[in-house]
Amino acid sequence: MAARQKQQSREQRENKVAKKMPSANAIHPLLSEAGILFPVLLLMGIGIIVVSSASSAISMEEHNTLYFYMKKQMLFAGVGLVLMAVCASIPYKIYQGSAYVILLACLGLLFAALVPGWKVSAGGAARWLRVGGFCIQPTEFLKPAIILFLGYSLAKKQESISLFSIGFVPHFFLFLLVGGLIMLQPDFGTTVVVGFIF
Repeated sequence: MAARQKQQSREQRENKVAKKMPSANAIHPLLSEAGILFPVLLLMGIGIIVVSSASSAISMEEHNTLYFYMKKQMLFAGVGLVLMAVCASIPYKIYQGSAYVILLACLGLLFAALVPGWKVSAGGAARWLRVGGFCIQPTEFLKPAIILFLGYSLAKKQESISLFSIGFVPHFFLFLLVGGLIMLQPDFGTTVVVGFIF
């Protein structure tokens, strides 16, 4: 009986969330979320301006143009917007079911970034991982993965989240694992950011 009541309560919460989601008639879900989209576009614009201002001299020296690095940043920004639009189009329940898999994959990348031959060191820190002809920073994938996992985990344990052993201890040990791996790079700044996420 108690299990059935919990299931009904969970379904009611999911229905409330679904009603708050952007309507299917919208051209794209992001267009209904100006509070999210505008700050992202603003920060992207500021980033492009800062990169252009800071790199114009070295860009002219190395590539005979003032805008090489600015164009590169604009390309990455465009790819990021496309990926954001694609991810926003995927129903959130798909992410829910993949929360553990995504987190484990990101932790695997974090481990790989510490392996000699795979890691790329710069400035005394090994924060990058070479994949093909590209270098990726695993912690940048890890941050949204942690947010996704925590959201799913806390929602799943909502009935007993006030219990110290359920609401705090597992997530604290996850933070210790993640923070420890990041500090091995070392990257104190990212560890602090991850700490704020937790």
